[in-house]
Amino acid sequence: MRAATGGLSVRLRAVAGIFPTGPDLFYLAALLVPAALFDLTLSLLRVTSQYNAPTGFGILAQLRSDFLAHLGLACLWLVAFGLVRNGRRRLVLLIVCQLSVAAYLLFSVVAHSYYRKSGSILDAGGLRMMITDPAATRSIAASEASSAHLWLMAGVVAYALLGPALLYRLRYKKRSPRGRWLPGVGTPGLQPAAGSSLSTRRRLSLLTVTIGFILILASAFPTLTGAGAFGRNRALDIALEFGAEAVETQHASAERLELPASKLVPETTTADGHAASKRPKNVVLITMESLRFEATSLGNPSRDTTPFLAELANRSTLAENAYTVLPHTSKALTASNCGFMPPLDTKLTESEPIGLPSPCLPTLLRDKGYSTAFFQSAVGEFERRPALVRNLGYQDFFPVEDFPTEGFGRANYFGWEDDIMLDPSRDWLRKQGDKPFLLTYLTVTGHHDYTLPASFELEHYSDDEEFNNYLNDARYVDRFVSKVFAMLAAEGHAKDTMVVVIADHGEGFGEHGLRQHDNTIYNEGIKVPYLVYDPTDQRSRTVERPVSTRSVPATVADVLGYRLTGGMEREDSLYARDADEPVRVSCQSDNRCLALIDGTTKYITHFGNRPDEVFDLATDPEERTNLIGDVSAARLKELRADLLHWRSEVRATYAGHRSR
Repeated sequence: MRAATGGLSVRLRAVAGIFPTGPDLFYLAALLVPAALFDLTLSLLRVTSQYNAPTGFGILAQLRSDFLAHLGLACLWLVAFGLVRNGRRRLVLLIVCQLSVAAYLLFSVVAHSYYRKSGSILDAGGLRMMITDPAATRSIAASEASSAHLWLMAGVVAYALLGPALLYRLRYKKRSPRGRWLPGVGTPGLQPAAGSSLSTRRRLSLLTVTIGFILILASAFPTLTGAGAFGRNRALDIALEFGAEAVETQHASAERLELPASKLVPETTTADGHAASKRPKNVVLITMESLRFEATSLGNPSRDTTPFLAELANRSTLAENAYTVLPHTSKALTASNCGFMPPLDTKLTESEPIGLPSPCLPTLLRDKGYSTAFFQSAVGEFERRPALVRNLGYQDFFPVEDFPTEGFGRANYFGWEDDIMLDPSRDWLRKQGDKPFLLTYLTVTGHHDYTLPASFELEHYSDDEEFNNYLNDARYVDRFVSKVFAMLAAEGHAKDTMVVVIADHGEGFGEHGLRQHDNTIYNEGIKVPYLVYDPTDQRSRTVERPVSTRSVPATVADVLGYRLTGGMEREDSLYARDADEPVRVSCQSDNRCLALIDGTTKYITHFGNRPDEVFDLATDPEERTNLIGDVSAARLKELRADLLHWRSEVRATYAGHRSR
């Protein structure tokens, strides 16, 4: 018995000798335990603050990944500290460990702040923007970060770098009178216990490392409750997204995309209700930043936010149910200028040198002798805008840096008030002489953080200051549109210029737990104003069927007396007789949400981040009552398959184009 007990004791000492003990274990625990508790607390706050937040087991399911990831990493650090016990290598290990924990905690605070401000979890696209466009990130952070956020970030980084050493010094001061601050640095470290052979230590270390990796791998799997990205550790989820993007790029379709040439062909038959005898020759396209339909007098007649647009609707075609195809400016500009779906990614593929597979409306009009120009009141370099404008086919690009700013106010961290574009665009028009033109404006005033020039007097629409500023942004943009019409009249173009007025996307203010726009798939994020003014046919028309801003090129061609042929599949004109194709919409982030609007029925799949939803927009325009329980499982499967197939087709098209 004594021999057996002695043998067991030796084996236990051998096992214990593999891992750090005493001072080493104290130091490591002082670093990892507070970091894990802090990260889990932030995750818990995000989970419980969701729209339709889970309860009970659902909360635990969404914290599972964070817990397993921290436990797995702790196993790896335990083995590392047990193998490297003293000397310079221990110092390097301590530096690597503490810097990595500090970086993770800083990332955790940034990800949590991003969620609090947007209602969406930070993903690869958001992180990519922070890395690739630090100037814009600094501007956004400066407008959003409070002193509390800055102190919190400074505090967590300071603790990760200094806290364990301070605690270690206090705990072991008597044992180390000369003031050692780091275990195993400058003094002999603990050696493996007697009786632990090298082969035993290696086997046990390998076993612990294997357990650590298994725990981390388990944290990457979806939850049993279908919690989606909310149920996965943020850093791990983003790493998997970047990995998936790399694999997708590596295995892009080898099939070449061969498309017939795009052309504007003269129309021999008149469009329904259109006058064929006389048509406008010029085009002005006004894209209003972040303006949702409900914020206008068109979508909410009780508000007087956009009186000019309301009056313009009396002599224009109004699309009452118009949607952006992806609520992000770069993607929305691609859709409205090209007529086909933009790339469904966060890499700004549309701004790459060969990013678009077919020529867009500016190019097609240039082939007909048009001068083309793109004006924006935002800074030029954000999200590679010059490259995008060039890909769209515009000859001239004028960002806010090209305009004199005296007498104008800042609108937000992206640019200046929209009126700053009026005089430069008037000068450009005069230089064109009698040549037909396509003139495009992109406003910025409606963009977050909804700052208005000091000279613009605010009206009271809401007690929520931020939302009230946003509605006043709508008033400002409405005034800008009226000034564009006045300028066209003053320059002699009132009777020969059609004007299309749209928004790139809407904006959320927490109606469904989401703020801003990138992943706001509800109508506050994707339903937009859409007006077409034809000076030769000023009858008031209303298009009731769901349409998207992809229909702009075909509509412009229709009014000018052309039809679009060849190239990528484009949406029909607003004036098409038998168009009834459902509208499909994607979130900016991958695997976050897709929507299908067919008539008055809207289906949303959230990829497990939220329960899927079905709404009847005729009776529930605010999307408050989820009718998914009234829809058969077979029908839901069919709707989801439709959206996934559509997304796959769009991606395959761009992959085939890139392989050329």
